[in-house]
Amino acid sequence: MTTMNVIETRPLKPLFLSYLFPAMIGMVLMSINILVDGIFVSHGVGPTALAGVNIAVPIFSILLSISLWIGMGGATLYSIALGQNNVERAHRIFTLSFFAMIAVVVVLIISLLFNLQSIAYLFGANDSTYPYVKEYLYIILLFGIFYTIENMLSIFIRNDGNPKLAMIGLITTSVLNIVLNYLFIFVLDYGVMGCALATVISTMTGAVVLCLHFFRKQSQLKFVRKFFNWADVKSIFAIGLPSFSSCYRNFVQCYVSTLFGR
Repeated sequence: MTTMNVIETRPLKPLFLSYLFPAMIGMVLMSINILVDGIFVSHGVGPTALAGVNIAVPIFSILLSISLWIGMGGATLYSIALGQNNVERAHRIFTLSFFAMIAVVVVLIISLLFNLQSIAYLFGANDSTYPYVKEYLYIILLFGIFYTIENMLSIFIRNDGNPKLAMIGLITTSVLNIVLNYLFIFVLDYGVMGCALATVISTMTGAVVLCLHFFRKQSQLKFVRKFFNWADVKSIFAIGLPSFSSCYRNFVQCYVSTLFGR
């Protein structure tokens, strides 16, 4: 029995709740990760280091916004294809979304790495905070592709009928991030670099957990060789644009409110 057949035969209310709570928990955990980094850095390294991490966070959030942009756009088309019992098209949409996101993120990361200092100062860094911004953001950007992969996979896996695994993957990331932050900052005294390493390692582990979905019999997520189509690319970016705009606008509003204390 396919994922769509299972969904079609379930009562609406329990089906809705089975998707609602894992999605809500996942979004909350993503927000908590940023808060956890700040708490550990402020207590384990100092206020100047915390200021450096806070300056780096908006740049880091661009990666999240892009993964939501392409992930939500692609997952919407993916679900439509499955609803039409067009499994081959669903495979193409998933593959196209995955590699389109990687292409965009790689170009962005390379651009940021080559202009790290000027971008950091644009976001508010100074001579005191820049060393911390550089130390944190350099590691985050080098492995930032895994952060976007985890986020995109959680979206597609949720739409592929496995919201619990999507939630478990994000829970794994959050819990491991807390443990590693404590280990790297307070035990090994790695400072801001330890915070970045904790984020990277926990994210990669969460992505590995999500990859278990590919071994599930009901999984429709498969990579195919022939997938590129300009019309689909345009549709993915157009459908996902509101998610990108909403995510980054809300984050910037919170960041500005925190920065200016209002």
